[in-house]
Parts: sequence; C-alpha cells; structure tokens
Amino acid sequence: MIITQNIKYKNSTIHVDGFGEGKQLVICFHGYGEAASSFHFMANYAGSEFRFYAVDLPFHGQTLWMQDDFTPKDLLNIISAIKSLHLLANQDKGGKEDDQIILMGFSLGGRVCLSAFEQKPENFKKIILLAPDGMKLNAWYWLATQTMMGNRLFSFTMKQPTWFFKFLKMMNRAKWINQSIYKFVHFYIEDENVRHQLYQRWTGLRKIKPDLSMIKQKIR
Repeated sequence: MIITQNIKYKNSTIHVDGFGEGKQLVICFHGYGEAASSFHFMANYAGSEFRFYAVDLPFHGQTLWMQDDFTPKDLLNIISAIKSLHLLANQDKGGKEDDQIILMGFSLGGRVCLSAFEQKPENFKKIILLAPDGMKLNAWYWLATQTMMGNRLFSFTMKQPTWFFKFLKMMNRAKWINQSIYKFVHFYIEDENVRHQLYQRWTGLRKIKPDLSMIKQKIR
C-alpha cells in the first residue's frame, strides 16, 4: 500500500509517497520532469525488509517549494525529516533500527543523491545511481545556471524564444545539430508553461552540484 504524506519545511510543503513494511529506510529521488510516482512500481518488491519514501523534488509533482534556491542544506534537512517520519512509524515494531539510509536516484535524482552524500557520507549506507546526472559537466547547463550573463540570457530566451527558434532552425539546416536534438529542444521551448518550468527547475536546483573529486575522496 502506498501512503501519501506531506512534510512541512519552512514555508514549503514536501510531498512524499511511502511504501514497504521494512525497517531499512530507502529514500528515492526521481528524474527531471518526473515525480515520486516513478517509483511506485517498487511497492510490489519492497517486502518486509525495506521502507521506501519517494520524494517529489522542488518544482516537481505535488511539492510546493516557496523558497528561491534549493540548497544542499535544505536537502539534508528534508532527508532528516523523512528519517524522523520513518522512526515514528516504526517505534512500536521493536527490534534494531538501521541508523544509516540508502539513497536511490534516477537522472536528476542521482545528482541529488551525490550532493547529499558529499555533505554527510556517514549518514548513508549506500547510494544507488540510475543513469545519474552530474557525472559530466553540461556546458549549456553551466552557462545558463552558474553565470550571471548566461542566466540572464536563459531568462530572456524563455520569455522571448523567437530568436532562439530561428537560430535552432539555422543550425538544423546547416546540419550542425541532428533532427532528433532539434525536435527535442523544440519540444522543451515551444510551450510557454514548459519553458517556465524549465527555467524554474534549472535555476532553482542550480546549487545541487556535487563535487565528484570530493566524493571520491570520501568514498575511499
């Protein structure tokens, strides 16, 4: 059975779905444009060993994120709140509780997991990464979110995309980008609401940027 819960954090509301009857806590983070429901299929396999909490990330699903940026500190605080929720639900079951958490993340969620591990590796038993984002530098993402001029251009383009459509069409005709990339990018900027979400999500999650060299040192 999947139980939906909302966690109050500052002036925001974090939506989580819980399932499984076990004591080992597993926190799951979905990919870009997805939601906690991406992990619902795992409810059939959770059994009596694991308890999963799938989170709607800020600017996704039913989470209402009212702050500006989502920071690594926010992430750790939310993980701590989920752990408290888990301990409260299991207080009458008896037996030893595993103090460490397993993190699971797909794509964007993988980047979130890496960021959490970088901050407090001792809190986590293991991390499971499924096609994780953040393993390589994305030059376009870096330009749009980590530089002032790039972010201003990104904001302008999401509000006034006409020039970019023309530029994209020219690149496609010149065969500098293939048809699949052309269609993919066109899809994400053609609709005004999708453009707004893209800007909000990219900019709002820009501080979740794990340092892989630091993570490698902490794993060792």
